[in-house]
Amino acid sequence: NYTALAPVGISAYVPADGEIIEMAYSDWPGDTALTVNVKDSGNNAIENAQIYLNGILIGNTNAQGALSKSLTLKKDTYEIKAKKDTSEKTASITVVDYSAITANLVLEDSTARALNWLLTHQDSSGQIGTHAVWGNAFALMALSLFSGNDTVKTNAMNYLLANQGDDAGFGYPGFGSDVLHTAVSAMALISNGKQLQEFAKNGKTSTEYMLSNQISDGGFGYGASDVDTTSWSAVAFAQSGQQQPTVNSKTPKDFLLSAQNSDGGFPYNAGGASSVEYSAEALIGLKAANYAKDSKITNAINYLRAGQSANGCFSNAYTTSLSAIALIAYGEDANSAIACLKTLQLSDGGFARSGSTGNSVDTAAAIIAISEKTFPLSTSSTSSDSNGVAPLNSVVKFVVPITNTGKHKATDVYAQIPGINANWILEGSSTRSFSEINPNETKNAVIYVKMQSVGEINIRAEITANELVGAASTNYVKVLVEAITLLASMYVDSITQG
Repeated sequence: NYTALAPVGISAYVPADGEIIEMAYSDWPGDTALTVNVKDSGNNAIENAQIYLNGILIGNTNAQGALSKSLTLKKDTYEIKAKKDTSEKTASITVVDYSAITANLVLEDSTARALNWLLTHQDSSGQIGTHAVWGNAFALMALSLFSGNDTVKTNAMNYLLANQGDDAGFGYPGFGSDVLHTAVSAMALISNGKQLQEFAKNGKTSTEYMLSNQISDGGFGYGASDVDTTSWSAVAFAQSGQQQPTVNSKTPKDFLLSAQNSDGGFPYNAGGASSVEYSAEALIGLKAANYAKDSKITNAINYLRAGQSANGCFSNAYTTSLSAIALIAYGEDANSAIACLKTLQLSDGGFARSGSTGNSVDTAAAIIAISEKTFPLSTSSTSSDSNGVAPLNSVVKFVVPITNTGKHKATDVYAQIPGINANWILEGSSTRSFSEINPNETKNAVIYVKMQSVGEINIRAEITANELVGAASTNYVKVLVEAITLLASMYVDSITQG
């Protein structure tokens, strides 16, 4: 049969005894059809992954994460490698009969590798990395973007809480509380589902500690206001669902704007030299404070852009992450910064400003930037409406003003919420009893309830006192446990004097 084929060439090679000669016609339809599929650990297709065959680039994957080629390959074993940014994965294929071959490679993307760094660098105390409270706060914020890993998150939060002072503030282990550590710690805990009241100390929340340390120009800092502390403080108040704090009619926004230099950038302290890091933080803080884009913001963005290298980076991984987050906050294109940031990922999966080993702060900031998120990552909002909506496991603050409209003193006054599971009430944070309420005097009962069941709940408060016959009931408040946190006010209709 072979004589029917046209000759395609002549070889002078003389086979040795016992040697097998394999011959293939150049137009043979059985050329090996090779398909390489590349996905990440979440089963998402990875586009533009480079595919190498025995070290030779043969093409890139398409939008479906696939590369298909028809190749003339002899019977042998080959190495297939997929590479994207700093991630790569290899596999072996074997050609035995020229039938189609499919290679499936799972390529961890930058985010997955960075997340794995955080998950694998937690010690027995709950600390992630070696940057103590500051590092754990950022790590927790990054972890909050992903479901699961509850044990790591819980241990990391417990580490933060172990470094909380009796004043409700947070600080570096062995030192007193400071506003900067308190701001990022509150952000981290709220990002992971905690409410301010759940980590209050001695009746004081962390933001109340911060308020007590606000400086007369509206900022926060160590003795004098600085852009670093003030920016993260603005985010912390926004994340807790509170108004921006005010002193002397000035807010953090006022200090930040007053510190901006003529080049558009921001320094650490007012009057200092502008810095990309603090300029990015200022933009993040201003956006969290709901400051709209205007000429000041445009000037700050232009300052950032001027500090961006041709490859898209901003000097190091941390400043590149912050700058990308700041640009995203104000609706600017951060694609080149994020693309360059990925090239700075270290072989251990982490990120760092210098050296070959990742750290928790820079790795967490990179995860947030690559995920194209900005601060605050989540928000606990409040409302003064009588009815509201609350997320599952959120803490609802009910305020019950109790007025003695009679002529005699009321003693042993107690407020309760019938129909609510007693275990849901945060007794340590609530104020439900008063030894006495004088005539024409009003005292506010405050009851914090952690909403641990979904659905619509009709709630009312009941007031008892020694001088009351039965109990005084308030109006009903309707709460739909689903979407946002609620500050609901309940008002007593009347108190009947016995």
